[in-house]
Amino acid sequence: MANIFQRIFGIEKRDTETQVVKEERGLFDGLGLTYNSSSSYSNSKAMKLSTVYACTNLLSNSVALLPIKVVKYEDGRKIEIKDHPLLKVMNITPNNRFNKFNLFKLLIESVILNGNGYLYINRDEKLNVKSLELIDPAYVQPMPQADGTVKYIVAGMNAAVDSANMIHIFQHCDEMYNGISVIKYASMALRGAYDREESSDSFYSRGLGLLGVLKSSAPLTNDQKKQIAESWEKSMARTSQGGVAILPQGLDFQAISVSPEDAELLDSRQYDVVSLCRYFNVSPLKVFDYTHMSYSSLEQVSLSFLQESVLPYTQLLEDEFNRKLFKPSEIGEYAIDFDYSGMLQADKKTEAEYYRTLITNGLCTINEAREKMGYTPLDGDEYNETFLQLSYGTVKNISEGVYVKQNAQDASGQIKNDNKVLKSEE
Repeated sequence: MANIFQRIFGIEKRDTETQVVKEERGLFDGLGLTYNSSSSYSNSKAMKLSTVYACTNLLSNSVALLPIKVVKYEDGRKIEIKDHPLLKVMNITPNNRFNKFNLFKLLIESVILNGNGYLYINRDEKLNVKSLELIDPAYVQPMPQADGTVKYIVAGMNAAVDSANMIHIFQHCDEMYNGISVIKYASMALRGAYDREESSDSFYSRGLGLLGVLKSSAPLTNDQKKQIAESWEKSMARTSQGGVAILPQGLDFQAISVSPEDAELLDSRQYDVVSLCRYFNVSPLKVFDYTHMSYSSLEQVSLSFLQESVLPYTQLLEDEFNRKLFKPSEIGEYAIDFDYSGMLQADKKTEAEYYRTLITNGLCTINEAREKMGYTPLDGDEYNETFLQLSYGTVKNISEGVYVKQNAQDASGQIKNDNKVLKSEE
């Protein structure tokens, strides 16, 4: 990421850096959360845990897959604008290096793992957005100002970047406007999960836990003990892939290792999935833990994932984009809008029933429904009109004897569609 940033701005890493940047690097290098005297925890270690990788990958993919629309507010309605200059930047070529999917995926991953996601806004002379450049958070230090604004000191740039030209995405932050990552909050759970993964790997790598002591029926000298130990280790190295170890006469093997069942290794690893999912706000079902799955709950889980997991990230993006991507004359009149229709698609039968209900209750026209379903519109004004079922009536009309006459047949058997509202004869 750092090399990409240097190529974007045509700069090289400076030999001397400001104290602010040094402190920022120290903070992010220090995301190695120290757990014991011999090791530290980092994002790279966290991503080696399957649950962390699955949650991060799922959230970043889900946001990156969503189409982005530009809408305009008119009379309380949102009207989609299909020729706005921002559409190309947001959906096709945000910059010369990344496509839209890559950019948004890396941005959300940066927010999850580092606590901050930065996009530098590159504008033309008319203040239109030319490109969005992804910047490594280790090269950026927010600086809150006395007037309440924020400026950003970026390594390699001569002047501080104004807030209007920097997209800054975070979920939690400290008093210096630095985002706090999920990894930092989940440090204790991650430490335990990683230790259990290492214990499991060690158990299998050493021959399914074949640890113990050799007991001799006769006293042994130190040289004999050393010789027997070396011989036993060589024998175990050969038999770890399968085989039989032969004990000399007078020696007995007594296992002292704890079995995975006694150590509750499997149960604790299962608990790790649920515990880590809580930090990422993702249902275990979405990361392929089907322990408590039922088909009736699967659809609800998908809806819950959109509302509780994806929407917080897209709302952060929309709020920041709406404040900074539009020109001052457009702010409040235009907006960025993520399209969730793809995530809400149901089976064909449910989808057909949904659009039938909209059409028969006058909530949309036939052509509007066809457009939503990806079909070409039909010719004719009647397909652009709304319909209402006339077999319904209000309590007032019924009590007053008013009814709707429709599809009445004349003497020749032909249908008359006069749809007149008549009063019943007494």
